Amino acid sequence: MANLFDAANAPEGEPETVVVGDFIQWKRSDLVQDYPVATHSATYVARITGGGASEIQVTGSESDPTYYLFTVDSVTSTDFVPGYYHWQLEVTETASGNRIVVDTGTFTALPDLDVTTQIRAPMRKSCWTKFNQSCRVVQTVMSVPIPSKDAHCLKWQLTIFYSGVIITAAK
Repeated sequence: MANLFDAANAPEGEPETVVVGDFIQWKRSDLVQDYPVATHSATYVARITGGGASEIQVTGSESDPTYYLFTVDSVTSTDFVPGYYHWQLEVTETASGNRIVVDTGTFTALPDLDVTTQIRAPMRKSCWTKFNQSCRVVQTVMSVPIPSKDAHCLKWQLTIFYSGVIITAAK
């Protein structure tokens, strides 16, 4: 395993999952041909699903001309709220100040088990798939219909963190 604190070992592309309080680092080398680091800057902007006042911004380092390096230190990621986030990657032309969004995506911020008081109950994959398919997010309202025929999947009280909403269910 490579030392992930070392920028040379930073994975290419955005992480799909992060742990609140962890050091996070990745790079994007595919941008530099069209948006050289000498004349552009790149910033990720993310918000939790369902809205929220806090915005996460991560600006790429331009120390190497072959890629943009994005780094979030542990102290900064401690402020992340666990949940499902949407992000956009903004590139700004330094000379003009003009900005464009060049990419979008999502990631999940998981709670740090060292500090959380919520413990997730295990759930069979087939049950999670049925539950996940029954969840629908409409604007900021979440409706969670659990059909009675699938209720056998919920044999214990559990708490599920889904798209920024805590759902508690019991059978």
